[in-house]
Amino acid sequence: MEWIKYFSAFGGATLCSLFVTFIFNYVVNGTKKKREEKEESFKKQREEELNKVLEALDEKLDKRIREVSIKVEGVTDAVNKEIDLLKEDSSKTKAGLQALLRSELIAMFNKWSEKGYAPIYARENFENCYQRYHELGANGVMDDIYHKFHDLPADEPVKVKNNRK
Repeated sequence: MEWIKYFSAFGGATLCSLFVTFIFNYVVNGTKKKREEKEESFKKQREEELNKVLEALDEKLDKRIREVSIKVEGVTDAVNKEIDLLKEDSSKTKAGLQALLRSELIAMFNKWSEKGYAPIYARENFENCYQRYHELGANGVMDDIYHKFHDLPADEPVKVKNNRK
């Protein structure tokens, strides 16, 4: 029973209080630590699950982007081919229109040269056709005819009647 003497001598109530506090703190802090460990473990597990989901979504997105890129490349190629065809058609149409204008210019020149004059309306029409012809990239073939046409008089020459009998 000696321990009771020492217990009383060193303040038994204080020692008892310290002992109870120690046990209480051990239980409470131990439970708190376990709860924190569980929460940390849950957070890590949740984070791993989210990372897996994100990786899967990332892979699906990458795959979809590749698919769309392939389709866009196909469409781009088709559009470029169509543009090339339109350029070719435009070039042919331009050449055809230029040939028609050249033909019309020559026909007008021949008609009015035979008559020996070119009235104002014929000159305006000729000038309009000639300007469009040049806008299409004329090569100067019609320049000589253009100048000769403009050298024609605007008024019909007066015909002198021969009254010889």
